[in-house]
Amino acid sequence: ALAVRLDKLPLQLDKDSRLALELAGYTRQWQALGQRVGDCSPVYIAELQRLRFMIEEYRVSLFAQQLKTAVPVSALRLDGQVALLSTQSGSTQSGSTQSGSTQSGKAP
Repeated sequence: ALAVRLDKLPLQLDKDSRLALELAGYTRQWQALGQRVGDCSPVYIAELQRLRFMIEEYRVSLFAQQLKTAVPVSALRLDGQVALLSTQSGSTQSGSTQSGSTQSGKAP
């Protein structure tokens, strides 16, 4: 994916910069949500890992579409995953995620 991105870079520098900023925003959100990991439920940690995977897949979808992604991903799906994590306390509560949205693999 990186090689494809580098090949396109000279022709799409403005677009690349805009997309890189968008990705950086999601990465910052993931890092902020990860600050809670010290006393988190296994469900929260799994959802946080899922967010990180989704961010990497989104990177592929933005910069190397021809490679395809392993799962459907979009800004809307990322926003939904961030919202899910933001509403969870991250504490050691048991149970499933809200509305089971990630059980089906579909974003809210």
